[in-house]
Amino acid sequence: TADHERAEATAQSITNPARQAQTLASLGRQTVPAADPALAEAAAASITNPGRRAMALADLARALAAAGDTTRARALTDQAEAAATSITNPKQQAQALTAVARALAATADHERAEATAQSITNPAERTRALTAMAADIGGVNGRRLAARALRSGHWTVPLSAIALLRPEAVATIADEVLG
Repeated sequence: TADHERAEATAQSITNPARQAQTLASLGRQTVPAADPALAEAAAASITNPGRRAMALADLARALAAAGDTTRARALTDQAEAAATSITNPKQQAQALTAVARALAATADHERAEATAQSITNPAERTRALTAMAADIGGVNGRRLAARALRSGHWTVPLSAIALLRPEAVATIADEVLG
């Protein structure tokens, strides 16, 4: 649409890279409800910073999966993963890979989502990724991921997911730990 093209051109003219990426990502998120995923994808893919591009593509993939377009969402997760793995800063890469893993989980590709989370080298960041996925997925798979998160890092990190999945387990943990 002409309005979207003007908005994207305006976003592209922003000289501050962080603000430009944020604006393009926002534009992409707003386009999905307007039923134009191709324009949203183009906006996200045009972000030059690989970390921000990975996050925007993963966010868009989650939105498309929620709207029922898992085929397009999975294609976007491939692009997001490629951008994430090109990041050299370990913390930023972990954050981007977490977003990719959550997007993969939203497309019901749980095996690949878990493999992506497990590829995060920092144990604390890996635990956060597994915890976020556990909360997103729920059910038996979510409980399995929460158990993996417990083994992966500090036991307090996955408590939020465990509270969602099995509230009674948190009470048992509290009784054991707090006496």
